[in-house]
Amino acid sequence: MEPKKDVYDFRFLEECIGRAEKAGLKVVLYFGCSNYAAGDPVFVPDYIKNDEKTYTQVKGRGFRDEPIAGHTALALCPGNPATLERERKAYCELMAYLRDCDVNRSVLAVHYGGEMNFIQSAKEGFIGWNNPELRCECEHLPAA
Repeated sequence: MEPKKDVYDFRFLEECIGRAEKAGLKVVLYFGCSNYAAGDPVFVPDYIKNDEKTYTQVKGRGFRDEPIAGHTALALCPGNPATLERERKAYCELMAYLRDCDVNRSVLAVHYGGEMNFIQSAKEGFIGWNNPELRCECEHLPAA
């Protein structure tokens, strides 16, 4: 959706909306997969992944600096103001695009999946997100 900083590409979304309209369907979008701090680097723009100084990664057990059972995760810190600003900007751009381009109002709703989901985290060989030991311990979210 954001191949370069502040450059947004909604062609895929436009195609999906067009197909839904042709089929007489409505669309509910899920923004969570674009959530930059969701823990899956596949959906994070390269300019963010490649700038670890600005967009800090999660630090703590189960992540790059301290593996659990040999597993590590790449996830961006959910409390980093720079990352949160990029998420806010991307969401606002999506809403502006829908306002201006979804003239038939084919999109009924946009679900914003803002929950923390460190999906590649691990403990004792189990990869999952609901482990209380998996938390960011960086300067933005110090350990309690």
